[in-house]
Amino acid sequence: MSVEELQQTACLVRVTGPDPKGVKVKDRAFYVTTDDGYTTLSASGILINRSKDQSSPKDLLVACSASLIASFRELGEDGSSPKDKLIPRCNVDMCVGDGGGWHRLDLIKIITIDGIRTATESLVGGSVRDVRGISIGSVAIFRATSFIENVYIPTLEVFASAKVRKGDKLMIISS
Repeated sequence: MSVEELQQTACLVRVTGPDPKGVKVKDRAFYVTTDDGYTTLSASGILINRSKDQSSPKDLLVACSASLIASFRELGEDGSSPKDKLIPRCNVDMCVGDGGGWHRLDLIKIITIDGIRTATESLVGGSVRDVRGISIGSVAIFRATSFIENVYIPTLEVFASAKVRKGDKLMIISS
């Protein structure tokens, strides 16, 4: 995949939800709060097109850091264990390309990547805390709810190798 094609897989993801006391912006760099008690946070995302013909929005997934939605997760019956569901009146959207507009996303799943926490803790020399059940290295996966017209999104082929050897090529996607 060329650099130009890889650039076409980038998007901006934003989450907007109720935050009457402004507590969801603690330790955040990119946010907007409004007088009506809503907060908007944003992060970089990557588009994962699972179809060559782009005929269906269900084939377009978006991945971003799960920390973006951590404070907007719905808590379980016990009040502590969060679900893979967002609180009521919370919306997630993405913006693609130049003038592509905003497109609604639905949360599918939150994935925690094994080993990231351990590696981070060894680097910082201490423990890393979770935020509402979101660990460092967790990724939120969303599905587009509508077709995105006039935007070409290349099919991103993601490979997971059990063994990486010295000299192997690696693709690292980060924000």
